[in-house]
Amino acid sequence: PGVYEQVGDTTRRGAETSFNYQLTSTVSTYMRYGRIIDAVINNPPPGTGAQLVVPEHTYKAGVQYRNDFMDGQLTLNADVYHLDGIPYYIGTEKHEMPPYTRYDLRASYDYQDYQFSVYGTFQPHRYGTEVAYGTNSGLVIVPQPSTTLGASVRYYF
Repeated sequence: PGVYEQVGDTTRRGAETSFNYQLTSTVSTYMRYGRIIDAVINNPPPGTGAQLVVPEHTYKAGVQYRNDFMDGQLTLNADVYHLDGIPYYIGTEKHEMPPYTRYDLRASYDYQDYQFSVYGTFQPHRYGTEVAYGTNSGLVIVPQPSTTLGASVRYYF
């Protein structure tokens, strides 16, 4: 656990659809859905499995407000992200992780060469994660905090 390796050449079969809508000159929305039917690693290294561990269902939706404010540009974003059908393997036996949901909120203000941002990420499921490992003793999850708050200042030059 905690070690990431490139898997090389992969083949995935699935479908994605996306819907974007500009409600007004300042408000836009989007919805996306992705479905993976099959995902395999082509030519896996000896002693490893050929199944690529990716979620079967990916849902995303969000709304954005963007408008001039004082002498700059104000942007407000709200997004939801949901993964379902996340497989993991113990040996060759396939199991499924609990669903993963995350809500993201962000506000940013661009003024001249600066960008000021505040953000929050919220997960309603206790020990929710999109990172996990199947081991001989079961599922090992890498729990993420249920709430993450932050702020940043960027200077563009």
